[in-house]
Amino acid sequence: ERTYAAAYELCAKLKQDSALFPALRGVWGFHLMRGEVARARELAEQLIDHAHNGNRRELELEACLTFGMTSFWLGEFATSLDWLQRVKSRYDREQHRTHAQLFGTDPGAAQLFYEARVRWHQGYPDQALALSRQAVALAKGIDHPHSLAWAMAFTASLHLFRREWEAGRLQAEA
Repeated sequence: ERTYAAAYELCAKLKQDSALFPALRGVWGFHLMRGEVARARELAEQLIDHAHNGNRRELELEACLTFGMTSFWLGEFATSLDWLQRVKSRYDREQHRTHAQLFGTDPGAAQLFYEARVRWHQGYPDQALALSRQAVALAKGIDHPHSLAWAMAFTASLHLFRREWEAGRLQAEA
């Protein structure tokens, strides 16, 4: 947190606008992973504002994703799905090829496995499984190991939620 916050302050001081968003996104990720979801929500709102105010279309995708992910962890599934659908409508595999290098995860794959999570909690296990498999296929297709690991980990846990023990074990081993 201190590192990302210091980076954000330094970028603001030096007026390095192009680096402000990734630094703020790092602070957001820190709080989300710590379970400080209310703080993560505030930061997601700042990311949305930053992307819109700078008129930076390439950042809107990530801002929408952060808001969708944060809403999921708050249990706001309808809101999460709305933001995730915005990601889906803006995502272009070729246009966003370098996105994962900057933010760590391919937004198309992340959108799919978070939508799968939402669908599971909404009571649609078959839709959840189909979406998680799409996330795995996309991550394999773009050859991004971190995105693939996330998609496969969720798919393994989804199999366990569905009491498909062998499929879960195989996915976890993969």
